[in-house]
Amino acid sequence: MNIICKAGLIGLFCSGVNAETFDPGKTYPAVKLAEVSPPACAAYQPMPQSFSSAADRNYQIAAKIWHDEEDGLYPQMYHLGEQAARAGHPGAMYLMAQLYTRGENKSVFYSYAESDPKKAEQYLNALMTQGYSDAFYLMAMIRNSGKIKTKTPASYNFWQAMLKGQPDAWFYIANLHINWKQNDKARDFLYCAAKNGSGEAQLKLALAYNLTATTQADWDKAFNYLWQAAKSGQRKAYTELPKFNRDYKQQQGRDYLSPAFLKRAGQIADSLYSARFHDDPYRKSQGRDPSTRGTPANRYPALENILPLPPARLPAWNGDLTPAMSPQDAYNYRQDYTLTQLNAMLGRKNEIPGKRFIIVNCDARGICNDRE
Repeated sequence: MNIICKAGLIGLFCSGVNAETFDPGKTYPAVKLAEVSPPACAAYQPMPQSFSSAADRNYQIAAKIWHDEEDGLYPQMYHLGEQAARAGHPGAMYLMAQLYTRGENKSVFYSYAESDPKKAEQYLNALMTQGYSDAFYLMAMIRNSGKIKTKTPASYNFWQAMLKGQPDAWFYIANLHINWKQNDKARDFLYCAAKNGSGEAQLKLALAYNLTATTQADWDKAFNYLWQAAKSGQRKAYTELPKFNRDYKQQQGRDYLSPAFLKRAGQIADSLYSARFHDDPYRKSQGRDPSTRGTPANRYPALENILPLPPARLPAWNGDLTPAMSPQDAYNYRQDYTLTQLNAMLGRKNEIPGKRFIIVNCDARGICNDRE
């Protein structure tokens, strides 16, 4: 289907349109994002992340290494991810597009990276041809960064991602209007972004309702948006919970959240900080080191299983985070991969360039047993 656009001073003005089939051989026009009217809020279809295929194992391991920021395993991550991407795994193709265009982390002593913007572009083109909204959004962001140069401008990709309901694209446009002090224009974009799962949009709406709440219904909306942001993995949502409770109590004269709720929320928040550790009961029951480092990539779509909002009562909880995760994320969370194990999978030697030591095993705190 074609985009209906009118010429503007900068790019095009588009409205009331549907996403079209992407052809990587074509050059598409710019879209004047500052002036677009919000299209219908289409349902967001996330990119499938799990498949019953041999490539899926490699992808899941590579994704876990990336999300857990296991720098020492990055060479193996690239190898496994590339194998899965070459096999046509959509999630792996998306991951490798990210990895091949990531900047070097100069704040750490050791950071392994492979740069291949051309291959990243090929993977994203393949995904956009299949209609994946996440690929359009990622292409727009990378195109904006200058790491991929295409004749089609980033604005077109943002627009296509929006038409397909991609929440981060909706939030991107909302944030443009907020930064330009155009809150009225931002509203519809923000609501669609929140509806489709943008934790950042949910957090902004929660803060907005908190500032203007005067009735119980207002406060219910504020806390619900904040809780939704917590489910989406927004660390700030957890730190805002006690602040919201304090504001509610000052106005309404009673607590909205119990001390037990806030204590549990603080425990869950630790799982989203890479500099903090928490104990995993499952690892402990298996006789493994229970200490697990947090990761900002954690998501809790079933947070109600361990931290339901009032008036629901808190269930008994032993500290296990997996009941709040998706089944695939819960499985990945409980896996620990060592250099020895991954190199055995890849048929690689365990030697570290310039060293004579071989890492045998590293625990969650990065303490390794090694031998010459």
